[in-house]
Amino acid sequence: MKIIESASAAVRLDAASRFLLDSPPGTEVLIVSASRGAADDFVRERARTRGATFGLYRFSLTQLAARLAAPLLASERLSPATGLGVQAVAARALFDADIDKALTYFAPVAAMPGFPRALARTLEELALAMVTPAGVRPVPDIGPDLAQLFERVDEQFQSASAVDRAAFLRTATRAAVDRQDDYARCRLLLLDLPVTNVTEQRLVEAIVSRAPAAFATIPDGDGPTRAALAPLGEIERIDGVDASGTGVVLVGGGAEPGVPAEPEPDAEPEPGVEPEPGAGA
Repeated sequence: MKIIESASAAVRLDAASRFLLDSPPGTEVLIVSASRGAADDFVRERARTRGATFGLYRFSLTQLAARLAAPLLASERLSPATGLGVQAVAARALFDADIDKALTYFAPVAAMPGFPRALARTLEELALAMVTPAGVRPVPDIGPDLAQLFERVDEQFQSASAVDRAAFLRTATRAAVDRQDDYARCRLLLLDLPVTNVTEQRLVEAIVSRAPAAFATIPDGDGPTRAALAPLGEIERIDGVDASGTGVVLVGGGAEPGVPAEPEPDAEPEPGVEPEPGAGA
């Protein structure tokens, strides 16, 4: 996979455009961006220069994961939980632990109204980082209580036949590895896609490894995404716009024309929301 890193949005979009426009006619391309709206705007701009286009599938990472995971979740009779649902599960686990007098460190704050939300967010981040309850338990003071709540939340999800975001993304990764979906043979473009945790990294690795050709852009300063994508390909850094403002200066020389800056990303949908169709432009 070729990876372009630059502080200039115009440079990154121009590089992504070249990857898209250099594809043979009729080639299907999977475009994954920070939001569906950002991917749509990118494709609309490219369609103006190429004319009729088809087979350009646009998703956020969560929307793509929903498409990939849906058949497996259905076969296993599981459903992804929304953010509010995760908070409800955390609140129930916390209530049960408090009733059982099982908490020590968290006992003084267990009844506070904002604590279930904070607990849900903390446990989600731990799960996305692939940290287990056993890995949390040795932590001084907070570890035993947090590990116990972690286990109680997992039990609640199992009893409700639901999955949190981490399990949802892991299911999507399994589906991507199986290569039975409609996008397995598409060329892949990762357009300024943030990769913020290990679970997302595993999914990105799975969709990159199966693509016949892959290309990615990274905004300058996005350290986590750079670290996640570095093992997948060579990163070429482009310094920025030249003095005339008509091109860009590459590391090693050369200049390319720029294009308009990208739009602001839209809000990311919840895992349980059905993604919009990724039809071609």
